[in-house]
Amino acid sequence: MNPFDIIETERLLIRPVRSDDLPEVYARASDPEVLRFTGEVLSYNDTQRLLQKLIDEQSAKAPLGGRAVVLKSKQLNIGYCGFDYLPHSPEKPIEIFYGITRRFWGAGFATEAATAMLHHGFAKLDLKEIVASIHPANLRSMRVAEKIGLVYRTKINCPKQGMVNLLALSKGDYLRSQR
Repeated sequence: MNPFDIIETERLLIRPVRSDDLPEVYARASDPEVLRFTGEVLSYNDTQRLLQKLIDEQSAKAPLGGRAVVLKSKQLNIGYCGFDYLPHSPEKPIEIFYGITRRFWGAGFATEAATAMLHHGFAKLDLKEIVASIHPANLRSMRVAEKIGLVYRTKINCPKQGMVNLLALSKGDYLRSQR
């Protein structure tokens, strides 16, 4: 996959992150409710450094890494999604991740972006399995994972979050669900 490929859905563009995404990235990175289950609130300067690191790593990490989720009608970055290795698992499976700016919660954008990424992962990247690690109290993220077809497998210990649910979907199960 070219790291600069754009994935398009009905309402969204999923594209590489850019430096002009900073205001929207900071809106998420500074919101304690958005980060309640996934990380620490960042300062503006820390968000700038994080964004620059993501930009610098895009080519090297492709096809893995985070991408911007952009609302087509407003050309506004409203979230992120992507793939990475699950760092706290010895098998290092490929994990899908996603997040949406709080003011856009409840409109189905996370599900739409994650569905597109899941399809991309199986159809274009030929992944054999995709997993997600989600804090059990993060009901919104659990619902998204279940809507896109991931099923509970087990609990694993995540250094930053403690015990989390591991959900997974194989390419075979995905293809069967598409018939």
